[in-house]
Formats: sequence, C-alpha cells, structure tokens
Amino acid sequence: MISLYSDAYTNVSSNFDAGWCGANSVSEISVAGNATTAFLGNNCQGIVLDAGIDASAFTNLHVDIYIEAGTDLTSSVFNLKFVNQPGGAALEMNLNVASSPALVAGQWLSVDLTVDLTNYTGFKEFGITSNLNNKVWYDNLYAYKGTPLGINEVNSFSVVTYPNPVENTLNVSAGISVDSVSIFDITGREVLRATPNATAFSLDVADLNKGLYLVSLKAGDQEMTTKLVK
Repeated sequence: MISLYSDAYTNVSSNFDAGWCGANSVSEISVAGNATTAFLGNNCQGIVLDAGIDASAFTNLHVDIYIEAGTDLTSSVFNLKFVNQPGGAALEMNLNVASSPALVAGQWLSVDLTVDLTNYTGFKEFGITSNLNNKVWYDNLYAYKGTPLGINEVNSFSVVTYPNPVENTLNVSAGISVDSVSIFDITGREVLRATPNATAFSLDVADLNKGLYLVSLKAGDQEMTTKLVK
C-alpha cells in the first residue's frame, strides 16, 4: 500500500500541496472527523514525496471522487499522474464523461484503475489536474496490489446505508445494535442526530438540503463513518 491521502492508512510523508500551479491548490475539510480534500481554484495539485518509493510491484490506483450535484461535465476532466522521479517518466490516467469509469456528478464515484508501474522504482511525484475547480472533492487516494479495498474506509463494524443517493428516508442496517447516529454536512455541522438502539432502523432526511454528508455511527466503544449523498 502506498497511501497518498486517506484516514484509513498511514500516508507517505510528502509535500501534499507543492504549489505546481500556485499556492493553496487544495484544502482539507474535516467532517465528523473524516478528512476530505477540496480541490480549489488552481488547475492542478502536485504531491512531492519526501523520498522516492519503489512502486514497481503495485498494480492499481484507487481514489473516491465527489463532484458537486448539477455540474455540467461536458469537457470536464480529473486527471491523475505518477511521476517516476522529478523530470522523469510519467504515467497519466484521464477521467472524463467518456472514460471508464466515467465522471458523474452528485454521488461518490469509487475509481479503481489498473496501472503499469513496472519501471517506477523511483516514484517521487504525483499530480492531479482538473478544471472542476471548487466543485470536486476526493478521498482515499492510494496505490495497491491486487484486490480493491472498497469505497468505505476501514471501519470497526459493518453497516449498510441505502438508498444512496437518498431522497426522504435513509435505511440503516448494521451487524450490531447502533447506540447513536449523527449526520454532518460538508462544513462539519451536525444536521441530524438519533439514538436508535437497534440493528436496523430508518431516518427521516427529507429536510436535508441536496449535497454531501457524512454519517457517524456509534455502537458501544466502536465507531464508523460512511458517506451519504442527498
């Protein structure tokens, strides 16, 4: 695992916002303790690792992407690039409305791409270029070997929330009794709280505005967070 950005894994040491296209290309937003990166006004972000890494055995790249609902994705791009070493060979993966997977708006897109890093024994830089400034957030950016690890970060117990995106009623099913649940908006403001004390229950979310939310659930001394789109 080479984690560039994730709460679930230990991230490699880096200059995460190296200023390739200017200062402050990204900003970290913490929602219910879950860190998510907001892509700001510049057209690119550069990540420069403190030390080169032998990435030659890694086969896949994962990232979760959320684009603001209602965004016109015509000609929109979200491009990801490995750089072997400063000024060295580069491997770029381009995401748009015609790519596989295709960019979508208003829901979390879980992207798993096969990559050939055979010659990347000195992986040192990673770039993101996009014209979706101030309209895109991302999470869980990492390279891995073999089987995808899924859209949700590692959690202490299993839970299913549906439908997602949701309209009026959110259904929750967990393997153990959930003591409390809180829903937070992208600014970290708590917008709903409940104490179901049940393994399966429903929440009325009809009054929530359209957008991205995080759902935090607690069961005894265990806690997990999952993403929700309204």
